Amino acid sequence: MKLDWTYQHAPHGLACFESAGCYHWVEIQPRGPAFAAVIQSDDMLLELKPCNSSQAARRNIELALSLFNAKPVGKDSK
Repeated sequence: MKLDWTYQHAPHGLACFESAGCYHWVEIQPRGPAFAAVIQSDDMLLELKPCNSSQAARRNIELALSLFNAKPVGKDSK
């Protein structure tokens, strides 16, 4: 699944996806010299293992979300 990372609210990446009728945000956040994809929705916080680059963290979360019934949100999403 390809997410739309054009949201300009986070320096390393911010995207939205829909699952089970709810919208969720995923942000790429720095973790020391690495970067992690973090999903925050309501009271849930889910963080993937850190990657060496923000691009790798984006690829990992897109791959992980492709295993779920999730749909990308945004103009550049496919």
